[in-house]
Amino acid sequence: YKRQGPSVAEVDLLGANEVPPVATTAYGTGSFVFGVADLSLSYDITINVTEDTNITGVNIYSGTAGVNGDLLYDIFTDVFTPPVNVTGTLNWAGSVMLTLDEVSLLAAGDLYVNVLTEDEPTGELRGQIDFGIDRDGADNQYYIDEIDPESGSAYQALFQYSGPYV
Repeated sequence: YKRQGPSVAEVDLLGANEVPPVATTAYGTGSFVFGVADLSLSYDITINVTEDTNITGVNIYSGTAGVNGDLLYDIFTDVFTPPVNVTGTLNWAGSVMLTLDEVSLLAAGDLYVNVLTEDEPTGELRGQIDFGIDRDGADNQYYIDEIDPESGSAYQALFQYSGPYV
């Protein structure tokens, strides 16, 4: 089958997404772009706080929504030396190179961003990186090229994509 979806994932970083949920006035956003050719995941993160907050880390983890997972990438200490005191808005951008296994996790929506603070060392803000990928590439058929079911045949794929984005 062929997977298709938008090329940009917009992520809301919220305390309510933490496991367990965290009551906080802080919030953030992340914009993620997946580069199919080189397996890069570029990001642009913005964190907003209403009271002084010391950020100790921002990481990408594997894990489904509602489940804590394993640390994959630290996307904070390459730019900042923690703790970083934030009194308003903090923004930075960068990218990481994913493995093929991590691309599969990304395609399934099983990667998330977690913002760690001194007040919440296991995470104050969290958001799933979800590109909204589905298995209906044309929004009306399972395969892009297939035998017409009205001909009396069952759906049968004529071509299958064998690249890393499956």
